[in-house]
Amino acid sequence: MLEEARMKGERGPGTPQASVKPNGKPRGRSGRAGRGGESGGKRAVRGNFPIVGIGASAGGLEAFTKLLEHLPADTGMAFVLVQHLLPKHESALKELLAKRTSMPVTEVKEGMAVERNRVYVIPPDKKMALSNGVLHLVPRDATTRPIDFFLESLAHAQQSRAIGVILSGTATDGTLGLCAIKAEGGITFAQDEKSAKYDSMPRSAIASGSVDFVLPPEEIAEELARIGPHPYVNHARAKKGEALAFEDLAGEKPPEGGATAALGKVFSLLRSKTGADFTHYKHATIMRRIRRRMFLKKADTLGDYVQFLEGNPAECAALYDDILIHVTGFFRDPKAFEVLKRKVVPALLKGRDRDVPIRVWVPGCSTGEEAYSLAIALLEHLGEKAPRTPLQVFATDLSEKAIAQAREGVYPAHSAARLSETRLRRFFTKTEHGYRIAESVRKWVVFARHDVTKDPPYSRLDIISCRNLLIFLEPLLQRRVFAALHWALKSDSYLMLGSAETVGELSDYFRVVDSKQKIYCKKSSSVPLQSDFFSRQGLMPEEAVPLPRHPVVGVLDVQREADRLVLDEYGPPGVVVDEDMEILQFRGHAGPYLDPMPGAATLKLLKVARGELLFDLRAATHRAKKTNAPVRKDGIKVDVEDNTRTINLHVLPIAGQPGRKRHFLVLFQEVPAARAFARKAAEPGPQRGKAEVETDRTRRLEQELKAAKSYLRSAVEDQEAFNEELRTANEEILAANEELQTTNEELETAKEELQSTNEELTTLNEELQNRNQELAQAASDLRNVLSSTFTGILLVGRDLRIRFFTPEAEKVLNLISTDVGRPIRDIRPALQIPDLERMVEEAVDNVQTKEIEAQGPEGRHYSLRVRPYMTPEKKIDGAVVALMDITERKRAEQALANSEEHFRSLVEGIRDYAILLLDTDGSVVNANTGAEEALGYQSEEIQGKHVSCFLPGQNRELAEYELASAKAAGRYETEALRVRKDGSAFWADVVTIALREASGKIRGFAAVVRNISARKQAEELSRQLSLRMMEAQDEERRRISRELHDSAGPSLAALVMNLARVEKAASGLNRTVRGALSESLKLAKECSQQLRTMSYELHPPLLEEAGLASALRWYLEGFAKRGEVKTELEIPPDLVRLSKEVEFTIFRVVQAAVSNVHRHSGSPTAKVRIVSDTDRVIVEVKDEGKGMPAKVAEGLGIRGMRERVGQLGGNFEIVGNREGTTVRASIPAAGSLAGLQVVRAGGGIPENRESRRSTH
Repeated sequence: MLEEARMKGERGPGTPQASVKPNGKPRGRSGRAGRGGESGGKRAVRGNFPIVGIGASAGGLEAFTKLLEHLPADTGMAFVLVQHLLPKHESALKELLAKRTSMPVTEVKEGMAVERNRVYVIPPDKKMALSNGVLHLVPRDATTRPIDFFLESLAHAQQSRAIGVILSGTATDGTLGLCAIKAEGGITFAQDEKSAKYDSMPRSAIASGSVDFVLPPEEIAEELARIGPHPYVNHARAKKGEALAFEDLAGEKPPEGGATAALGKVFSLLRSKTGADFTHYKHATIMRRIRRRMFLKKADTLGDYVQFLEGNPAECAALYDDILIHVTGFFRDPKAFEVLKRKVVPALLKGRDRDVPIRVWVPGCSTGEEAYSLAIALLEHLGEKAPRTPLQVFATDLSEKAIAQAREGVYPAHSAARLSETRLRRFFTKTEHGYRIAESVRKWVVFARHDVTKDPPYSRLDIISCRNLLIFLEPLLQRRVFAALHWALKSDSYLMLGSAETVGELSDYFRVVDSKQKIYCKKSSSVPLQSDFFSRQGLMPEEAVPLPRHPVVGVLDVQREADRLVLDEYGPPGVVVDEDMEILQFRGHAGPYLDPMPGAATLKLLKVARGELLFDLRAATHRAKKTNAPVRKDGIKVDVEDNTRTINLHVLPIAGQPGRKRHFLVLFQEVPAARAFARKAAEPGPQRGKAEVETDRTRRLEQELKAAKSYLRSAVEDQEAFNEELRTANEEILAANEELQTTNEELETAKEELQSTNEELTTLNEELQNRNQELAQAASDLRNVLSSTFTGILLVGRDLRIRFFTPEAEKVLNLISTDVGRPIRDIRPALQIPDLERMVEEAVDNVQTKEIEAQGPEGRHYSLRVRPYMTPEKKIDGAVVALMDITERKRAEQALANSEEHFRSLVEGIRDYAILLLDTDGSVVNANTGAEEALGYQSEEIQGKHVSCFLPGQNRELAEYELASAKAAGRYETEALRVRKDGSAFWADVVTIALREASGKIRGFAAVVRNISARKQAEELSRQLSLRMMEAQDEERRRISRELHDSAGPSLAALVMNLARVEKAASGLNRTVRGALSESLKLAKECSQQLRTMSYELHPPLLEEAGLASALRWYLEGFAKRGEVKTELEIPPDLVRLSKEVEFTIFRVVQAAVSNVHRHSGSPTAKVRIVSDTDRVIVEVKDEGKGMPAKVAEGLGIRGMRERVGQLGGNFEIVGNREGTTVRASIPAAGSLAGLQVVRAGGGIPENRESRRSTH
C-alpha cells in the first residue's frame, strides 16, 4: 500500500522538489491509497448522474430480471448489463427484459450515448467500454474478461458515480472491475450466495474485500433506489446546497474553518488508532475517501462523521482500509517490465561479480504482486544463470494485513488472469481456489512493514520500483522520500516511477533511461541529497533526551596507578579525569591552577581551570585522547596571587582494563627558574623596563592566540571528520538494522511456519496413531467377522504359502494353526478337489477367478472359488480361496427341478387350454399340448411366433396393446376372436399375465387361451330367443291395446252414455237410487279413462306416428297429472327418428323408471334426460328420493329393462346415493332413420347444440 506515514520535519537545505505530472493517470498499483485515478488531474468527461454496471453469467438473467422488477422507473441512473453470451448466438435479452420493466431497454450500438432511466445490454461477441459518457464496442477475443473490461472503464470514467453489481455466474470475471470501482470511490454490490444460482462470481468478488453490500437482487434494487438521488453519486438530482457541500468534501477546494478542524480530528483519530499519519497526504484524496465512508454510514456532515469515528473503532479501521485500498496485479504496465528486461538488467549484470546479489526494493508493495513480478522478470532474464546469481527483493508496505497476505503468496484465480500459461506453469502452483507462488520465486523475496516517509531506507540497492506513490504526497513529503530513495541507490542504479510521476528538478541527480515508462538511473557524480530521514523523529522533531552519566568504574586501580606515577616520576599537583574531563580525584595542592566560576557546582576540568590554562589544557587533553600517549605543554604563564608563574602541563593516559572508559592524569609542574625570574621581574630596577614587560606580555598573548587558533582549527577539522564518519557509520548501522529487522521478521515468520509445521506433524502423528489403532481394530473386527461366518476363507501368498484361514476353512480343509506358512500343496483337504495348487496358480498367473463345486464328507456340497488377491496398487499378491457350503442350495435346486417337472407334466396334461409362455417382445418361448389343439400348431412350429399371429389380420397393434395392458395392470382379460393355423376363427377367453422378477423387472408373459365358441353360440341363441320373446310381448301388447281400444273402449263409452241418460231420466226417483246411479256413472267414466290410458301405455300409437319426443312428452305430462310427481324432460330439439326397436326400448325404460320413482323413491320430481351423439343414445332418469330398495332393483321391471337394453347391445346401470337414484341406459343408435325430418320436441342435451327444456 501507499507508504502513508507521519509527515514530519522540514525540507533540508539544498533538497530539490520532485514534480508530479498534473494530468497523468496513475495506473492504480498495489497499495496506493485511492489508487487508479485520485491524482486530481483532468479526467474523462462524465455525466453528473450515476451509471450502474451489472455483470452476470450463468443464472444471471433470472437475478437481473428480479432486480429490474423491483427498480422504479425514475431512479435517475443508467443501467448497463454485461452478460456472458454465446458469440454466434442471437441474443434475446432485449426482448426478455423489456417485458419486466417500464424503462426502455436497448441493445448497445457503437457510439451510443448513455442516458439516465434506461437499460443497456451488451450484444453478442463484443466487449464494451465507457468513455466520455459514450459506449464503445470492440470485437471480443478468447482471453477477454468482458465484465472486468467494462467495469474498469466505468470506474475510470465515472469515479464516485460508478456503481458495480456482480450477480450469479461461474468463474471470477468482475472481481477486478469491482476493485477498480472501489478504488475510484464508487459503490459496489454482490449477490448473496444463498440467492445466487451459481455463486462463483459473487463469492470471488466478496473474497476480494471490494464489496460494500452483499444482498439478494430484490434488496440490491431497493438500495439502488435509495442511493440514486444522494448527492454523493447523483449531483444532478441533489439539491444545490447538498451538491456543493459534497463537492467541498470531495476536495475540489481545500476545507476551511470548521471543516479543517474536523479533518485534523480525523487525522488524529487515525494516527491514534492505526499509527498512520495522513497530515501531509494530499487532502483531495483523503476527502474523497472520507466522503465515501460518510455516504455509506449516512453521515450528513464531516462533524457527524467525526463523532461516529470517535465511538466506533471499527470505522477507523474501515476508513484506514479504504485509504489503503488494494488495486494491484501481476505485471501491470507490461511495457515497463519489457524495458526493465531489455535495458536495466543487462546493464546491471555487465561486469558484475557472480556472488554479488542484485538488490531490489519495492516500497508500497501491497499484497506482493509487484515484488513477485520483478523477481519473475529477473529470473526470466537470468535464465540458466539464475541459480548462480543471488537476488534480494525487499518488499515493504505500511499495512500488516497486506504484508501477511504477500508472505503467504496465495492468490485467487482472477489475480492470475493476465499471466501467460508459461509463467503460470513455471512460477506458480495450482491450488484449490487459485495459485501459489513457487518456492523458486518466494525464496528471493523478503516482506516487512516499513514507512518510507520516516523509516531509514535500505542501502546499496540496484533497483527501486516506487510507482504511483509520490503523486499522493504533498511536496514536503515528496522531497523527503526522494532523498531517501536517492541515498538508497548505488551509483548507476535504477529508479522506476509511475506513469504520472517524474524526477522533475532532480534531473541533476538522475538521467532518463526511458521517458515513457519513467525509468531513471542515478548519476554516479551526484552528491547525496540532504535529508533527516535517518532521524526516527521524521517531520515533527522531538526534544533530545539527555544521556545518563556513567558511574566511575575501577576507582581503586586508578588511584593506585596514579599514586605510583606521581611518586615515581613527578610529584607535582594535578587531577585525575575520565574521557569526559570529569574530575575524579585531586592530587596534591592543585588549587592555584583551578578557579571555579560562580553558579552551579561542577567537576568538569575545562570549566574549573584558570582561563590562562584553558587553550593549552583543551589542546593537550584532546591530543592525549586521540593519540593515547602522554602530551606535554611547557612554558605556560599563569597569574597566581598577583604573581606570574611558569608551569609545564602534562597529560598522561592511565592504563586501565580493556573495554572500560579511559582515564587521564593532568599535572601542573611549576618551573623554579621561572619563579625566580618572575620575582626578579616584579622588583623595580633598571634591569627591566616597563616596555619590555609589555612586549613580553604581547608576545605571550600572540603565542597563545596562535596556539588557540591552531587548536581550534584542528579541533574543528577533527570534529567534522569525526561527525562525518559517525554519520556514515550511523547511516550504515541504521540500514543494516533495517535489513536485520526484516531478516528477523522473516526468521520469525519462518519460525512460525516451522512451529506450524511441527504442529501439523504432531497432528499427523496423532492421526497416524489413531489410524493404526483403527486399522488394528478393523483387523480384529475383520477376523471376528470372518470367524463368525459360515464361509471358509483361505489366504495364500504369492509364493503359494498359507497366510491366513478362518475356522470354517480349518474344518473343511483339515488345517491346523501351525499350517500358516506351509505350502498349499502340503494340505490334504477333506473335499474332493482335483488339484487345488494348480487352480491357485492359474488364478494368480491369469488374473482370473476360478470356481468349481466339490463334494465333502457326509454328502455335503461346497462351492470353491479362487480369485487373485489384488493390492490397492493393483498388484497381485497371492490368492483368496473361498469355501461356501451349498448343500441347502443344491437340495433347493433339486426340489425346484422336481417341482418344475411336476408342473410341466401338469401343464402338458391340460388339453382344454392353450398355455403360451412369451418373452418381453411377445414371441412364443414355450407352449403346452393344449396349444396344438386350440391353435393348430405343433410345439416346434409355434415357438418364435409373435402373439399377433393368432389375431385376425395379424393385428400387431392390438397385440401390443394387450401386452402393454398386462404389463401395466399385472393381467389383462378379454373375450375376442382368435385365428388357427388353417385360418379359421374362433371365440376365445384370453388371459395375459405379466411375469416379473423379484426386482419387479418384466421377464415375459403367460397367455392362457380357452376356446369359448360353444358358449358364444349358446349366448347368441339365447339372445335370439329373448329377442323373439320380446317381439312377441310387444305384439301381444299391441293386440291387447287394439282390443281394449277397439272393443272394450267403445263398450265402456256406450255404458257411460246409457248411465248418463238413466241418471237424467231418474230424476224423480228417491235419493238412494239417484246416488247409486251417479256413483255408477262416475266409476264407468274412470274405467273408460283407465282403459284408454292402459291402451296407450301398452302401445302408444303416438310413438309410431310422431316419434319418441312427442310420445315421451305426452306420457310425462299425463304422469305428472296422475301421479303428483313433477317431471322434467330434456331432449335434443333436432333428434332424428331412430329405429322402431330403439325408440320403443327408450320409451319402456323411461316408463318403467318414472313409475318406480312414483312408487318407491318418494321423490317429488323426476328428471328425464336424453343425449344423442353419432353412434349412441343415452337415457338418464334421475330422482331426489331416498333410493331404490334392493327388492325393486332385482324385480322383473328392472330386469326387463336391462334385458331389453342388452338385446340392442347397450349398457344399463342404476346408481344410487343419498341425493337420489339415477337410472342410466346407453343404447347404440344403429338403425336410426338418417335423412328423415327432424322432430321438434321440448328439451335438448348436447353442450354444443341449442337445447330447450320443458317442465311438467
